[in-house]
Amino acid sequence: MKNQPIKKKILARIGMVSCVNVLSDDYPVSYGNYFSIIYPSHWMGIQVCNFNYENFKEAIKRFLTDGQVEVIVFQKEDKDWVFCAIADDRIPQDWYRMWSSDQGYCNGGITGKEWQDVVDYLGNRYTNLEKTDDKKTTV
Repeated sequence: MKNQPIKKKILARIGMVSCVNVLSDDYPVSYGNYFSIIYPSHWMGIQVCNFNYENFKEAIKRFLTDGQVEVIVFQKEDKDWVFCAIADDRIPQDWYRMWSSDQGYCNGGITGKEWQDVVDYLGNRYTNLEKTDDKKTTV
């Protein structure tokens, strides 16, 4: 990471959303649309790397009743690009979905070592991932 990640509480406001049709209302869903969350100084929002839109929209109703969410903001090594991870203990662990863009999912453009660094920083609580014997993380 370019700078030390920052944990903040911000308004739980959704920015841009991808357009994949998800036909389920049994939450949490295991797949869904990627999205951005509105963040001060980033009018289009910043990409969320560990949650899908459908689960977040429902989590706002069920768990984030004050309209705020805790996030950890990361800055990419080679750019001024920032992205975030939802990191709010009011949301149950099984609602989190961390995936790698190496697997064909959009997650804020993080791949390889940078992705592993984010996963290691967040831990299982905010990724819902498991460690394997070789200490690499699996989905």
